[in-house]
Amino acid sequence: MPILDDELKSLARRDMEERLQELGVVEFGDEVTAEFTLREIRKAKAAHYINDRLHVAPGSTAIYTIAADKSETIQGIIDAFPRDRARRDYSLPRINPYYQDSKTIYVGSSEGVQSRLREHLWRAAHRTYALHLNRWCPDLDGSMVVHIQPLIKPVSRQARQDLEDALWRKLKPLYGKSGGR
Repeated sequence: MPILDDELKSLARRDMEERLQELGVVEFGDEVTAEFTLREIRKAKAAHYINDRLHVAPGSTAIYTIAADKSETIQGIIDAFPRDRARRDYSLPRINPYYQDSKTIYVGSSEGVQSRLREHLWRAAHRTYALHLNRWCPDLDGSMVVHIQPLIKPVSRQARQDLEDALWRKLKPLYGKSGGR
């Protein structure tokens, strides 16, 4: 008996139809935007400001983007990004070499968005894939602009991933990957 058959296609189709219905009724909260200077990130000051500047409830589920304020900031980030794994003891997201013209650094989603953004803009556990910007942030005048779109109605992880992936394809971020873990 083959492992792939018409019954399996029918099950997959039903799952997709359920997610399509879920996406049709998802509700978004008001977008929150905050800007963090590279100087704040380098000096680890911004970690203290995150809760004050990102006005979302702790533990909120949201989709977020991290972008550079200008093209000079993007170029500085690209130039400073640590590529040599042997010279660092923390995990970074993959580079998307085809999207070097994008101002978007990263697209993600989280069930605890404030905590996740601290991992990207400052530091995370060594094995956590995050930007860890505080560890290697270039010495430039520039900023990272964070956009957060809270999801109001509970939505399944897969439907949230569908939304994140669509935004990822639209913005073409420099780092990270489309799809779940």
